[in-house]
Amino acid sequence: MVPRLFLTLAQELAQADDPAACRTAISRSYYAVFHTAERFLKRMGFHRPKKDHHTALQRRLQNSGDAEISSVGIQLGQLHHERVQADYYLDNHWSEQKDTAITVAKKSAALIDILEACPIHGDRWKNIRAAIAKANITGVDNLVDTSDNP
Repeated sequence: MVPRLFLTLAQELAQADDPAACRTAISRSYYAVFHTAERFLKRMGFHRPKKDHHTALQRRLQNSGDAEISSVGIQLGQLHHERVQADYYLDNHWSEQKDTAITVAKKSAALIDILEACPIHGDRWKNIRAAIAKANITGVDNLVDTSDNP
């Protein structure tokens, strides 16, 4: 499945003036970015760790050595918080507002665009890959072959 399909669904749900639809839109928006970022890292040879994979993914991006990709990691952390609020805190009505759901979906689309715009195997991509391996967030990231032949 293509992660952007979660975003398409989120954008449709965000147009509804319905609390459950808005909460679901926020959740799907987050997962659209999460899975896009996970694919981005998987192409670099980084795999999902056995625990704390949401946090590890954010931290890998934040330690990419690339300002734009680091920003994606920071904003993904914020989106994760918003997703948790939407999914688990039913007394918090912020996530039931149509404007909130639309804003989160737009933010998610922009983050996906950033990740998808990074050319695979280009110099920027290689530098990001090497920086993440060096940061060694999971304790095994440094085992990834960062040579020109991933």
